[in-house]
Amino acid sequence: MTIDNYMRRTMSDARTIVGQHAPLVAARSLLGRRFDESYKFAFVRNPWERFVSWYSLLARAKAANDLRCGAGEPESMHTESLDPSARYWQGFDAFLENWCKQEVPIDGVQRRQFSQWAQLVDANGRMLVNDIGRFENYAADTVRLFASAKIDVGVLPKTNVSRHHHYSVYYSAFGRELIEHAFPEDIVQLGYQFEWCPDDPCDRAALSSCR
Repeated sequence: MTIDNYMRRTMSDARTIVGQHAPLVAARSLLGRRFDESYKFAFVRNPWERFVSWYSLLARAKAANDLRCGAGEPESMHTESLDPSARYWQGFDAFLENWCKQEVPIDGVQRRQFSQWAQLVDANGRMLVNDIGRFENYAADTVRLFASAKIDVGVLPKTNVSRHHHYSVYYSAFGRELIEHAFPEDIVQLGYQFEWCPDDPCDRAALSSCR
């Protein structure tokens, strides 16, 4: 169960204010004073890992589609696509280059479309949430954040989980620098850095331990 689904099931007044990927300032303009009075939190994620997870999910969708077309077994095809040397990952740099350059106007300022930081601040860079949870600490942060809102949520399981090795093994030097250049606020302001897999990323036999 996701946080969104939990809130819909347990809070009678829970409702969608803006679109799923809308910036927080969009809700502020609709709620007015209630926005300032409300407790607001968000979850963020390592930007390098985030794009690997996205690309991996696309691989799973492709495998499922190929199955429907009679082209193979989705599980084996998806497992093969997890290998960073697989042909599928040869398109990762182009995928990053395309999505890292996308911009949208947020609160009157052009921002990177997939910047987490841009989703959470106003035009002056002022953080609009009261607290932040981290995807890497999802279970504990979920309990902590809901407790701050005086809601007993228990532990929510992760859903829609992508399966891949440690994100570092999929990046070229170009890809690493592209993320660093495109999302500096996600890295500096949210406290992330590129971390190598604990095992040698060139050792294919060790990849199974880097998930």
